[in-house]
Amino acid sequence: WMTSHPDASLKPVIEILIEPIGKLNTYRKVQAKKNLPAYYSIELKTGSVELRTAMPDVVSDNKYKTTHLLLKRIASGIFEMGSKLPNEQPVHTVYLTEDFGLGVFVVTRRQWYEVMGEWTSRSGDQNEKRAVKYLNWHKTNEFCKRLSERCGLHLTLPTEAQWEYACRA
Repeated sequence: WMTSHPDASLKPVIEILIEPIGKLNTYRKVQAKKNLPAYYSIELKTGSVELRTAMPDVVSDNKYKTTHLLLKRIASGIFEMGSKLPNEQPVHTVYLTEDFGLGVFVVTRRQWYEVMGEWTSRSGDQNEKRAVKYLNWHKTNEFCKRLSERCGLHLTLPTEAQWEYACRA
């Protein structure tokens, strides 16, 4: 799940230095953006958003797997996408110009229920903390749309480039 925050005041002007590293000519940020929240915690029923500078205690607090959605802010940057494998070519430079948020955990059955008002599971599994299964693209986008309307953030599925960038971090 990703988001871009509509509050322009959360985007301070800061120089970002990029330097090449490693043999694959990938890039990393040398200076991180300052004064931005590291995490967004969304309360699913009310849509209230809490901006956090540090990771909350997700081990002892079950709300992040039941009634809240936790997003990690991923800073914008540059990376080489693809590989030398035949189905991953050509390797090309990707510029992600906007920060985005990505869910820290999979969406659970309870989180789905809090937003959509219905339980979803064809496997007979009744554990509300397990990942939602058997969804299609349309239902997943409907989840993003409803939660966006509730919390005021623009939530979508991540693009392939955003996903790969976050996974390489």
